[in-house]
Amino acid sequence: MKEIQIVYAEEKYFSSFHAALDEVANERINIDLLTAPSLQDVETFQKRLIIKNCPVFYAIDREKVVGWCDVSRSDQSRFAHRGHLGLGVLREYRNQKLGRKLMSKALDHAKSIGIEKLELSVFASNVNAIRLYEKMGFQYEGLIKNHRKLDGIVFDTYLMALVLS
Repeated sequence: MKEIQIVYAEEKYFSSFHAALDEVANERINIDLLTAPSLQDVETFQKRLIIKNCPVFYAIDREKVVGWCDVSRSDQSRFAHRGHLGLGVLREYRNQKLGRKLMSKALDHAKSIGIEKLELSVFASNVNAIRLYEKMGFQYEGLIKNHRKLDGIVFDTYLMALVLS
């Protein structure tokens, strides 16, 4: 069995990334999306990250994207020292330390391009992700109560951050 590789995003993986994003979104419980945006919108976003040399890494298993971690950054100079982290791993690939590996690559890259603080939001019910973020050094910065309501269920969201500098 070939080891899963962590690679910087490439255009050849965009369609597979789109499928992975849609699969995680369809779970309806771990990320804000319920379905992935259009392939064209995803490609545009990914290309923008790459052009700006932002951290955007994929976990690849036999040419299939099975996880990702990216950091988007504001175009406004007064906010450019901060980045927003996004992370997802397909269900059958969880609990294999892929999230940690992806985040480590993204954190190193973020530091190398001058990002001083990483921020993220996570549903309070996503205990496994919260545990990972805590292990990676993220601290709680706030709680948004009743942040999302889906199918009659209300979700709170934690705001977490990691100072890199």
